[in-house]
Amino acid sequence: MSSSGLCTYKDEVTELKDELNKAENQRNPVKYKQLIQQVILYMTKGIDMTALFMTIVKAAATKDLVQKKLCYLYLCHYASSHADLALLTVNTLKRDAEDTNYMVRGLALRSMGSLRLASLVEYTKDAMLKGLKDHSSYVRKAAVMGCLQLYKLAPQQLNVEDLIQQMNERLTKDKDIQVRRNCMYALEEMLIKEKDSSQLHKFLLGKLQKFDEWGLQFTLDILTRCRPEKLEDIYSSLNCLDVCLKHANTSVVLGAVRVFLYYTSGLTELRDDVFNRVKVPLLTALSSKSPEIAYSVVCHIEIILQQAPALFEDYISSFYCRYNDPVYLKIKKLGVLSKLVTESNGKQILDELSYHAQHSETASHSIHHIGMMALLHPALADICIEKLFSFLRSRDDSIVSHALAALRDLIIKYDKYSALIPSVSKHLKLDLLPDGKASVVWMLGEFGESIPEAPYVLETLIDDVDKETSPIVKLELLTASMKVFFKRPPECQAMLGHLLEYCIEQEYNMDIRDRALLYYRLLETDVNKAKEVICCPRSAQFIDSSNIIKIDSKESLLDEFNTLSVVYGQPSSAFARQENLEVKTVACEHERKDNAEKPSMNDSKKVGSVSTIPYHSIPFHTIPYHSYHTLPYLTLPYLAFNLF
Repeated sequence: MSSSGLCTYKDEVTELKDELNKAENQRNPVKYKQLIQQVILYMTKGIDMTALFMTIVKAAATKDLVQKKLCYLYLCHYASSHADLALLTVNTLKRDAEDTNYMVRGLALRSMGSLRLASLVEYTKDAMLKGLKDHSSYVRKAAVMGCLQLYKLAPQQLNVEDLIQQMNERLTKDKDIQVRRNCMYALEEMLIKEKDSSQLHKFLLGKLQKFDEWGLQFTLDILTRCRPEKLEDIYSSLNCLDVCLKHANTSVVLGAVRVFLYYTSGLTELRDDVFNRVKVPLLTALSSKSPEIAYSVVCHIEIILQQAPALFEDYISSFYCRYNDPVYLKIKKLGVLSKLVTESNGKQILDELSYHAQHSETASHSIHHIGMMALLHPALADICIEKLFSFLRSRDDSIVSHALAALRDLIIKYDKYSALIPSVSKHLKLDLLPDGKASVVWMLGEFGESIPEAPYVLETLIDDVDKETSPIVKLELLTASMKVFFKRPPECQAMLGHLLEYCIEQEYNMDIRDRALLYYRLLETDVNKAKEVICCPRSAQFIDSSNIIKIDSKESLLDEFNTLSVVYGQPSSAFARQENLEVKTVACEHERKDNAEKPSMNDSKKVGSVSTIPYHSIPFHTIPYHSYHTLPYLTLPYLAFNLF
């Protein structure tokens, strides 16, 4: 801030102080309140307004509740940074704590707790403890939280045992739900520090029906922090918690399920009984009209299915999509349905997935799940293949593309379906999505010897390779052309040479160029060895059902049940943290330094001598595009005719 701007602010603060001290303004409540609002405005902008402290202390002596709140906001703001002035506010607050208006008393106690100065605890604790016995529930509620603030600031200045006893008395005898809830929160904070919360937990189990839904949620959260050691106590606790599973609030139900799962962790037989007990409450919560609640419930059910895969097999209709379900909920329900597939209900689930495969927003997920059904359940493979073939007749290119990708995986898994390749390859169109086009190209390369038109279809794609934008398709086209070349050399030599020449000399994608260079050098070194490398036996190991389950399943999140971790699909330890951001920032800084040290394309001393350096000693990404022709054995003017 410039010196002139600082002087301007000082002048305005001085002028504002004069206005507040004018008797005519003090007699005008509206004008006086506007001036105090101006003080608060300057304070929020970071301007030092401590010169008005005594003026605001005097202004707090008013019956206008709005003006009093503004004054207390000012006083609490500067109390923590100006301890010498904070003592002046205590008498004002203690006087208001005796006011006849319960709103003023409650506001005074709340402000006392916001002073955040341990040196003032001695002067405010009596007013706080007196507030616990006030006849107004609003004042008692503020006093409970204020006592907790004092306990955190200076517990040595309080009689902790007496304070805990008074909190317990409020918790057991107070008729107001919000006061009991605040007492429960305060006691939990205190007893955690005192390392003795078992008595509180036992008490809460017996008072569950006296709390509202907010209090129940916090109570259940407390109960997850202390697991009974004896099996009899576990049974007793679960019996007390059973009433929460029937609650109308979904959050309470999920919180109760979390406690059930936590208490039965490691008890296999009891855990199975718990899964059966929570099944119906979860299905009831799933029927909620709110799509957001239903989505959260489905996410939690998906986590439970990792431990009990057969739990909901008889309730697949509960996961059928409604016509008005949003897309994100439909996708999640279809994912759960795919995990409930058995030989007995496979046909019903296939019909549900097939219906949603006809809609563009859910087509990719539905078709993927149909393909997974066939992979994980061989008995259902035939009807799944038949359904996927029916999708190839769709006018929607995206549906055709996803069906081709699913069929490719099935052909890898089951050799008996390789006879269907010629009929599948007829559906290659230039408008397909990259996955669909790459799938057909893979089939042409893998089974080129049994498809008469395979070289000519590939040649059509190679002629337009410069118009292809997908790296996936180009990479698959390279490999497929090589495989077909080894099987039918006379028909493929010219087009393979054209493709390699384009990929090496004109392609900008480094992955594609690297693979083209690899294939060219393999061919130049030894054709037979190149055939052994590229046409190796096909392996379906990566698509084995056990591997699919291992790859597709998420880390168990039962320990973080009823938290956002379940909705995010990852444990809380995986969330972004500040240290991760710092590591990333350092890495980016190193990368910028490395790029600054790389040779310029016009630096003749570093680039011009590249032909005299062994190629494998040069990092590939540091070689400028125009210098490829300086490397030995990379001059390719007649590549199409000189492969051998």
